[in-house]
Amino acid sequence: MRDHAHVNFTSEYEDCFPSHFVYLRLRARVKSSERLGPCFDQVADFVIKVQHAGGRVLVHCQEGISRSAALVLAVMIMNEMQTLNQAFDVLRSARLVIEPSSNFLRELRALERRLFGVLSTRRLTPAEKASTDDLEASDDIDEELTRH
Repeated sequence: MRDHAHVNFTSEYEDCFPSHFVYLRLRARVKSSERLGPCFDQVADFVIKVQHAGGRVLVHCQEGISRSAALVLAVMIMNEMQTLNQAFDVLRSARLVIEPSSNFLRELRALERRLFGVLSTRRLTPAEKASTDDLEASDDIDEELTRH
């Protein structure tokens, strides 16, 4: 495996340097209802393989604010066993502009609950709804994630 890999989560940009990077290609959908949960395992496994081979992984989407941030948070939760709050703080300190959508945060909270049996309740972004309804809605997402 090459030293560097690339998770390309865009619909606009092709994999330009296949002789230089190992690519994981995920096609982005421009919808407010877009789901990332089904990609979490695939991306986490890809990152682990590259890291075990001594490589590094660039994860990017169109703007590096929501989709790629959510995927990196999922990898940190799954591979580094960090809570969502811990992972968010680390990632935010490296990239101040991250702001995963509320849908993506619900999926990440469901992932956290599935792995650790707990749910981070701290509001992470200004746009995030911190209502009990949103936390309960993650039950449906949690059930779907366990099927994957």
